[in-house]
Amino acid sequence: MRRKKEMQVDAEELILAIGEIALKNNISKEEAMESIENVVREKVSEILNVDEDSLKVSFNDEGIGFELERQVVATLEEEQKDKILYLAVESIKDKKEQKKVQVGDILCSPIEIEDLLSRNQIAFINRTIFNSFKDIKKIIFYKKYLEKVGTLITGTLIRKQNRDLFISFEEDQIEGKLSYQEQSPIEKFNFGDKVRVLIKEVSLNDRGRLEISLSRSDEEFFRNLLKVEIPEYAEGNVDIEKIVRHAGRKTKMSVYSKKKGIEPVGAFVGLSGSRIKEVIKELQGERIDIIPFNEDIKQYAVKAIQPGEAVNVLIIDKEEKKILVIVTDDSYALAIGKDGINIKLASQLIDWDVSVRTKTQIQSNPDSMEIFIKAENYNLLHKDISSDIEQLEGLEERIIVRLMNAGIYKIEDIIDKSDVEISRIEGLTKEDAFNIKKMIEENVEIVEDEQEIENKYYKEFEDEVESNEEDSKVVEEIQDVEYVECPECGFEFEYEGQNSCPSCKVEFEVEE
Repeated sequence: MRRKKEMQVDAEELILAIGEIALKNNISKEEAMESIENVVREKVSEILNVDEDSLKVSFNDEGIGFELERQVVATLEEEQKDKILYLAVESIKDKKEQKKVQVGDILCSPIEIEDLLSRNQIAFINRTIFNSFKDIKKIIFYKKYLEKVGTLITGTLIRKQNRDLFISFEEDQIEGKLSYQEQSPIEKFNFGDKVRVLIKEVSLNDRGRLEISLSRSDEEFFRNLLKVEIPEYAEGNVDIEKIVRHAGRKTKMSVYSKKKGIEPVGAFVGLSGSRIKEVIKELQGERIDIIPFNEDIKQYAVKAIQPGEAVNVLIIDKEEKKILVIVTDDSYALAIGKDGINIKLASQLIDWDVSVRTKTQIQSNPDSMEIFIKAENYNLLHKDISSDIEQLEGLEERIIVRLMNAGIYKIEDIIDKSDVEISRIEGLTKEDAFNIKKMIEENVEIVEDEQEIENKYYKEFEDEVESNEEDSKVVEEIQDVEYVECPECGFEFEYEGQNSCPSCKVEFEVEE
């Protein structure tokens, strides 16, 4: 007599073991059960050569149950008998269910695993179930921390390896890695310090070991800090347009209000800087510039270049996004920033190529100023030429319709046409042509050779900027200037031996 193969799993023993694991690891029994079910589903689907998503595994008081999605067929053909993905209508035990289904339907129904697998395969699954208990903690915490990616967590510094730091999360008795690349260069921590970090990535390596990557330099770390300290931001009443950061040196951010009556910069800074000071403290002194977002690129650039003090702004190339900011002589070093950090971040923040010149540099070379102004005027003119013909005020609607019917939608499409050519357009007369030309002359300043002028102005502008950047005297001037930040209000200014802040007048001492 042939003995039936059985899954050698004691249901009561299994449920008890899962409960003990859940209690020991401070997790729910349901979480532990789900983790083991996932392991079993993965192994069994591999053995059966079926899609893992089509197999369902469940634990109950009677043992382990399996259900599989299968296609309903009228009868199981000979070539289908060895394929478990087919289900004959006659094999459906529930008569009501039999009447409901149609050939071709996909039905999830119980399968007898003992009838599909060999004794060795069943023994392998049994071993898999109990061996999975050894890895249950890893599996559970992988899922737990995967859900925490992008959030802050506080741990304890327990060891260092080369320049990498390892942070322990004592509640779960696991650790994460804060690599040197994810640290701020100015921050220092000692063994036993509590360290707040961003969970950046969670994975299982080739050996199945849980790896948690942490960061304190990532932009999301900064955003999460703001959510902790700025209730209006956490509640969605104010928002951040963009953040650019050079970890350890400076962060620039532009903000705007989503609710009437809330001043966005004030919400982030707080009374006497109380809110942003907490963020600066957490970052161990990193400078933070907060400016209001502005769709007017000139106004946006003026704020972005702070603490440099702008006196004029010129758009040099709108398509290439090049803009020139002229600043006061005494704020030039602040506009550039140490090692060029301030101007670099300002460019990144507004997404334009920002160049900076001083009033003196411009006044000492009036030809360059003329070049810049002509370039900006060209951009303004180019904008007008590219606009719709509807912009020509006083032009009759009848004429506009006739021009559009002829495929002319922009002023630049008609600017070079003669009166005769215009009058040949269906529905237009010589008088109409005269009126159109007159409107253009009154509203648009015509540049004779646009491409030649464009190339000339842009080339001269680039030469001016490059010569400025290569001027060794200017470089030396920037490097020799020292600037400090007021410990009370955060105002940055050039240090020339002062003992009080030019902004808030608080007295202080500067140490070398």
